[in-house]
Amino acid sequence: MRIKHFSILFVIIFMRLSSVAQIDTLELSHKLLLAAYNNSIDLAIEHLRNGAKPTYYDDNGYTALMYAVQNNNEDMVKLLVHNGSIIDQKNFQGNTSLILASRLGFFNIAEYLCWQGASFDLSDKYWLTALHFAILNSDLYMADMLLYYGANTNLPTRNGNTAIHFAAFTGDTAIIKLLFRNNCNVLLKNKDSQSPIDIAIIQRNQPALSLLLQSDSAVMSQNLLTAINFHNDTAFNVLLPLISPDSFSLIPTQNPLTFARFQHQKKFVKQLKKAGFKESYAPVFKSFTLSTGYVFSGKDSYFDISTGLNDVRYQVNMSIGFGTRFRRKPILVDESDLVSYQYYERRNFINFRVDREFFLLPKNANLSISPAIELQYHFGNYRGSNRKFEQTFFVAPAVLIRYSFEYFYFKFGYQYADWKIDRTSSNWFMFGVGIKGNLLSEPKSFKAEWL
Repeated sequence: MRIKHFSILFVIIFMRLSSVAQIDTLELSHKLLLAAYNNSIDLAIEHLRNGAKPTYYDDNGYTALMYAVQNNNEDMVKLLVHNGSIIDQKNFQGNTSLILASRLGFFNIAEYLCWQGASFDLSDKYWLTALHFAILNSDLYMADMLLYYGANTNLPTRNGNTAIHFAAFTGDTAIIKLLFRNNCNVLLKNKDSQSPIDIAIIQRNQPALSLLLQSDSAVMSQNLLTAINFHNDTAFNVLLPLISPDSFSLIPTQNPLTFARFQHQKKFVKQLKKAGFKESYAPVFKSFTLSTGYVFSGKDSYFDISTGLNDVRYQVNMSIGFGTRFRRKPILVDESDLVSYQYYERRNFINFRVDREFFLLPKNANLSISPAIELQYHFGNYRGSNRKFEQTFFVAPAVLIRYSFEYFYFKFGYQYADWKIDRTSSNWFMFGVGIKGNLLSEPKSFKAEWL
């Protein structure tokens, strides 16, 4: 019985000693982390001798090796690697020590880590590798070294961008040539369907574009659409002779003439027609609208709400709406030369409007003036009477001015509509506001995901 109690006591004492030893190890490991952070190599050596673990990390996932890399302390890096640091260990952002060295441009440390077996194709939380960061920094020597050790040129980031996409973004022709020599794929597209040539066009990196166009089968029909979308005259003039008009469909979303109209680029439209590009004659509806307005004339007024479609091929807008006074208007109606009756008229109407839009600011396409014709069908009643309107259809010419923003617009206008009712002028003025939503997708800019 005494032997059993002694065994239990021994186990308890052993567990307490182990717990104390574990606490001491954690404390030493934390001190090692601080030594690396403070560039104190003597303290780091002492803590390692006393049993500090170099794999210990702080609340951000940073190890002592990562702090040594950030401080560009080669001696500290070598000390930690030779004493058990895991080179490919990641912090909570997904960065390895090699990625940090590449991001910060510390060539000697990056090369040492590669020589020690670091994996150069590991990526951070955005799927960016050490090679991606070297290219974004336009660091030719770093990129060359990583490629020498075998870095993959075609690994995509989370948005689908590869090394050559980033080289086209920075416009560094030396790195583009380097990637050509290391089997990069110029035809790969990112998640926005952009090739490296598209990126060079968007960024207006003409030297990079010229170099990319020299690669075999690099030119795609999409590239011409990108040049139109981003109003790049130089790229457009370079690409136009290289692409056959037969390579395009008449489908509006794939046709360069439609894209040119979409961007209100008349000079591109003329050049494309001259080069033999064709399009169908059907209207192409760019967006839909929903608007409300206040219309007034002398002693009369009404509110209307309408919805419509905007065509980009002919720059024609069509809308249908509903108007009402929301009240009854006193009207005098002559029954004879001597007798007049006063009625209280409730009037509603449905209108259909067509207008042709002319843009006053071609570069921005946000201010326009539009002659219009409106067909109105009126209906309603006189309170306490079966009397009907003498005229139910009206044809009303009008002119509208619109000032547009991305998703809404203001409108002002004048309309001539002779309703032939008492104390109401034929001259109507209106103002209103509307919202719009695109039916055709807008061009997208390049998205670079680095931190």
